[in-house]
Order: sequence, then C-alpha cells, then structure tokens
Amino acid sequence: MTSPVLQANLETPLPGESIYDQSILLSGWIYAAHRGPASCRLRAYLDEDCCAETRTLFYRPDICKRLGLPDHASTGFRMLGRLPTALTTPREATLRVTASWAEENPLTIAEQPVRLLPAALAARPYGEVVAPENEVLLHREIFTARGHR
Repeated sequence: MTSPVLQANLETPLPGESIYDQSILLSGWIYAAHRGPASCRLRAYLDEDCCAETRTLFYRPDICKRLGLPDHASTGFRMLGRLPTALTTPREATLRVTASWAEENPLTIAEQPVRLLPAALAARPYGEVVAPENEVLLHREIFTARGHR
C-alpha cells in the first residue's frame, strides 16, 4: 500500500513465485480516493515488457469492508497476460504493476521479483489450443486427425 489516498495490493503472484511466460495471472485490489474507478488503467510489466493491461475493476466486498467503502465500490482487478516473446530458458525478472487515471503519469503500486518459466506450449499436449498466437478456430476433427483423444 502506498498512501491513505492510494491503497493497493498485488495478491497474485506472490514475491519470488514461479510463473509461466505465456500465461501470467495477476490479481489484487486498488483504491484511490477522489479518482473514479472507471478511468483507472492498470498495466503489468516484466522487466521492461508490458505483459498485461486492464481498465476493469470489480466489487470486492472484503476490501470495501476493510477500507470502509460504500457497498459495490469497484476495487478488485484481474489480468491475464503474456510476454511478447516466448522464453526458451527460465530467468529471474522484476514484476511491476502501475496505475494511472486519465492523462496522469503512471504510479507504481507493486514491484517484486518473480521467476519466469517457459510454458513451451507447442511441445505440450493440446498446447495449440491455448497458445495465445493461435487464431485458428479449432474443431473436434482437428484433434481426432492428429491422434488426440
């Protein structure tokens, strides 16, 4: 948490946690007094690469109760992201999450080390189904023709 005016917490991933390069789940909450949640933009970076972004906040009753906010105040966030280029070897990285409103400069709300692991989706069974770059609509026939069951 940064100040009484801006309070935030990144809940997932934890500091030092291992995460896959092509499937990065981030979650947490943010509250900024005197700033509307509808104009909030959150971005996540791994080192210098932007890997996720959201402009959607949702109701977190636990956070509203803890901070004494009105019912249904939007404070929670989730992002699913990926690195622009798949890794071939594991490496350490710094995960940084920023928040901005309208044209303001972004403020860092979380910064922590993580361990990046290559997802190697192409080498996994059904990896083509979840590969982010896959734009083909997959039908059952594709899997039976490839011997998948």
